Amino acid sequence: MNTSDTEDEKPFSFTFHAEVDSIITDLRDYLEFSKKIEKLIKAGESKLQGKISEGVKKVPEEEQIDVNDNYDWERHQYQNLFPSMHRESMFITLYNFLEHNLNEVCKKIGNELESKSYWIIFTEKESKELYYFLKKSPSLNLRKSTTRSPLSRMQTV
Repeated sequence: MNTSDTEDEKPFSFTFHAEVDSIITDLRDYLEFSKKIEKLIKAGESKLQGKISEGVKKVPEEEQIDVNDNYDWERHQYQNLFPSMHRESMFITLYNFLEHNLNEVCKKIGNELESKSYWIIFTEKESKELYYFLKKSPSLNLRKSTTRSPLSRMQTV
């Protein structure tokens, strides 16, 4: 089997495969970045715990609870707030990254297949404007539906 036979077996171009590999690499980088941030948060929490332990040693036993209480907010930040904010940020970032790249991959597939079809992605505002424009067209009957959005009703047109 020579290289031209192998190339014929692939449904898409080398460039397309390289771009998909690049997306996968970027996802791995996001994962590594996320792990590093989680480790930094844990390290910050450990450092804070050391600071609390040192502070507790310096005061009489009856005041130790006060030292612990003084660090409640910082402890809450490291144990709950920072990890939660980081994970939510990563989710939003990855969602956006995947959505954008999936759209780009689909466009490239369409181009390589020389497809006559294509998707137009509308914002919510654009889809409402398009719906009202089409509704006013005399040849289209877009009835109001309580169960379907304007965009899903347009998809049936």
